[in-house]
Amino acid sequence: IIIAVPVNMRQYYPSRTLRNFFQRIFPSLQPGYRLNDFEEILAIVHHSVRLMKNEKDLNTRMYTNVKAEQKLALRLIPLVVKNWILRIAFRFYGDSRITSTLTNMGQVLVPTEMWPHIEGFEVIMGPSRDNLINCAIVSFGQEMVINFSRRIQDATVERLMLNRLVKPGIPVKVRSNSEGPPESDPLFDTGFDSEVEGEP
Repeated sequence: IIIAVPVNMRQYYPSRTLRNFFQRIFPSLQPGYRLNDFEEILAIVHHSVRLMKNEKDLNTRMYTNVKAEQKLALRLIPLVVKNWILRIAFRFYGDSRITSTLTNMGQVLVPTEMWPHIEGFEVIMGPSRDNLINCAIVSFGQEMVINFSRRIQDATVERLMLNRLVKPGIPVKVRSNSEGPPESDPLFDTGFDSEVEGEP
């Protein structure tokens, strides 16, 4: 199980660009280890993220990408050919190598004068051809919004995560953009209500 987690590189290299400027890290678990204890899984993921999310390692990978772009032989290849090669490479070495992507935009900060005019923020990251479920997180004030997007009917991943949040008493409110009444969405099959916070 490999989860791609984007790391904002602006924290290391201040930039004013509005374009994406990130590297991805890949915390993973081997199902063959038979890890059933959540605390054990949490510890493995926590420490692997800390090891991968260090400036030197991120710099090394970014340098490798930039160095490749600066090679004269590669710069002489027509753009249409390079795009074709990159598409093929991404098909075999991109999202097909990972299980899912989880991006956390963190806390949104706005001037206090704007707060009365803002209901909240959401981030939606659509699933790709190879990643059937993706997750995006953003926080504003005292609320955190976790958005799942998927290309499959099964909502087991979302249900397991929501149960994990509800178990220690964290208030949860579930919304869905599925067509039809909430009860037709598989996410609510086990009792999560579309309007009510609390226990499933």
